Amino acid sequence: MLALKKMVGMEPQGLNFLMADIPLGISEPQRLENWIEKAKENHPILKSYAYQISYQEAELRKNQGQHWPSLDLVGGYNKTNTNNTVQTNRVAYESVGVQVSLPIFSGGYTTAKVKESRALLGQAKKQYDNALADITQKLSEAFLGIRDNMSKIDALKTAHKSASTSLKSNKMSLLAGVRTTIDVLNAERDLQDVRIRLLQARYECLLNNVRLKAYAGTISEKDLEEINGWLQTAAAK
Repeated sequence: MLALKKMVGMEPQGLNFLMADIPLGISEPQRLENWIEKAKENHPILKSYAYQISYQEAELRKNQGQHWPSLDLVGGYNKTNTNNTVQTNRVAYESVGVQVSLPIFSGGYTTAKVKESRALLGQAKKQYDNALADITQKLSEAFLGIRDNMSKIDALKTAHKSASTSLKSNKMSLLAGVRTTIDVLNAERDLQDVRIRLLQARYECLLNNVRLKAYAGTISEKDLEEINGWLQTAAAK
């Protein structure tokens, strides 16, 4: 409690406990590849780098275009008056044509801009790849962590039943004079140890589910509200 007080800067009113009957395991989808695809679509960092790649690709095309020939449609209209001693004549001229511009050499500026655009595009792609690799690794750790947590939870549930049975047996044997108080205390200690490890495994499984959704960029306020609803005070427990 002292460590928690130091962390949050206030006196904690009490700790909430995780309810026993909550859905654990991997949320949909069930395949790691699908979670990676979700991250590509939704993770804000990956979306930001993907936008940078699109922007730099457009900049590169624009700068490369300065070297390319251009074809323009041009037109004109002109009206003039001609006067002589007899009458005034009005003459109109209309013209439509095609103008081709072929840059022989556009200067070092355009070449430098193309080189800069290529470098920035390469940098954006590298940043995206590095971020994707990091997020993929974290997704894999959370995904596989949930599987490991679930296996551990199943094993600890079996151990909990066994420890509970052992405690009851030792208490009955104590009444019959076959066991001692030390035997009962040892059985209670074993049961408490299993309970703690089971609770830790359930907490870790829940945290890995949160991590999985967070790294995929799909975690929402609704998810946090649902998790908060799974917590209960010691009094309620």
